[in-house]
Amino acid sequence: MLVRLLQEAAFCKAGGFFADYSPLKPISTYSKGFVFIKYSFMAKNKLKSILGDGIALAVPLAVVLYVFGKIIAVIQKAISPVAGKYGIDTFLGDITLTVLALLVLLLLILALGLFMQFPVVTKIRDSIEEIILRFIPSLNQLKTVLAERFDREHATSFWKPVLLEQSDTYGFAFLVEESAEIGVFFKLEGNSFHEGKTKILKRKHYTYTHVEPAEMRKCLKQYGIGSTELIDRLKTK
Repeated sequence: MLVRLLQEAAFCKAGGFFADYSPLKPISTYSKGFVFIKYSFMAKNKLKSILGDGIALAVPLAVVLYVFGKIIAVIQKAISPVAGKYGIDTFLGDITLTVLALLVLLLLILALGLFMQFPVVTKIRDSIEEIILRFIPSLNQLKTVLAERFDREHATSFWKPVLLEQSDTYGFAFLVEESAEIGVFFKLEGNSFHEGKTKILKRKHYTYTHVEPAEMRKCLKQYGIGSTELIDRLKTK
């Protein structure tokens, strides 16, 4: 009886509470209920996190789409008289002016890209970007997502993603180049593909195993969760 009371006291101290509590029920019944509530709260917090991330991305994306639509409308209005003068305002039907506006916008973007080669223009761009981010801070979220995606696509296109093994340590890395004597790696040190350091190692001091970029990214995004399972699977191949 004393053991039973101590078990119940320990359970209550841990935060367990159930409407149908009865001292006649085995303690395992309440333990299962406590685990269920624990994971329910975890799922709720995870859902809040996902919704928060979605809103953080949706707001800047909506602003970008709104501004993009306004720019297209302005260009359409500007080129409409010229297109009508040369009789090309209806050759694709109702979408003709939209298509022409997109082509003009593409040319403007290419021109701006050429101007960005000059340091003065780059400084002006940075100043304008800083002003915009002051008024719409959430745009930085979209900028980060796009930059990370570009870095990931660039890395996986030109470098080989690997699981790098050195003595008794493992780490995710990209094999940049390799010779008979040395290997050059970009070893990841954060939770994204653009955080890390360049390592130049002698061949005898390392081994590596190819890993799929999607699997590597999944482990990095979860701060290492799933790495042990991935490593065990790679080592048994």
